[in-house]
Order: sequence, then C-alpha cells, then structure tokens
Amino acid sequence: MAKHDKDKKSGKKHADAAKGAAPIAAIGDAVGAAAEAVGSVVGGAIGAVETTVDKVTGALHEPGGHHAAKPHGRPATVDETLPATREELMARHADARARRAAAPLGSDAFRDAVDELGRIEIRIAAIEEDAAASAR
Repeated sequence: MAKHDKDKKSGKKHADAAKGAAPIAAIGDAVGAAAEAVGSVVGGAIGAVETTVDKVTGALHEPGGHHAAKPHGRPATVDETLPATREELMARHADARARRAAAPLGSDAFRDAVDELGRIEIRIAAIEEDAAASAR
C-alpha cells in the first residue's frame, strides 16, 4: 500500500472519529446534566436532614448525634406479688421461657408465658433501680 493511500485511510479514520465525537459529547452533556439534577435533589434531601428540630423541646440535633431518651407512654406497673430477689425471679423467668417455647405460637399458653415474662422483667428492673438508688 502506498504512503498516499495510507494517509487517505488514516484521514478517513480521523474524520470518522470526529463524526463520532459529536454524539459522544452530546451524551456526555446529557450525563452531566442528569448528574447535576440528581446532585441538587440529593443535596437538597441531605440538607433537609442535616439538622432536625425536636418537636417537644425545640432543640436542634445534628445528624447522627445522640439525644437523651425521654419517658413516653405510660409507666410500667410493678407486680409486687412476685418474689423480691433477683435469683428467684431469674428462676421463674427461665420457667416462663420454657413454657413459652413449648406452647403453640399464638395460643393462650404462649400469651400467658409472654405476659409473665414481661411482669418478671419489670420486677427485676424495679429491684435493680432500687439497688442503684440506695447505692448513691
């Protein structure tokens, strides 16, 4: 192949490349515009969660920041008829867990065991709170 023919061929390749560059540039522009649009939407959403306002106190909270827990709902009722020592309560707790595991899901026996577990756990928490308060 003569040098002149090679130049013609390579010139054709460059011309073809130049023709392909326009659609590629258009695609690049479209992708850039889409990225910018997504960035503004996402950026706006991120800006919306950067600072939140506590509805009760009006305090501002930064994202990921910790805030102190506040009491909510109604206070638990401590069942004073249950034993007063943690060891006895833990034994009853193990028994109630075994009854819950053996009962068919959703049955009255299952619900009774779950209810007893809750009452035992509340009693244990009350005992531990009393011990912590007296230790202060």
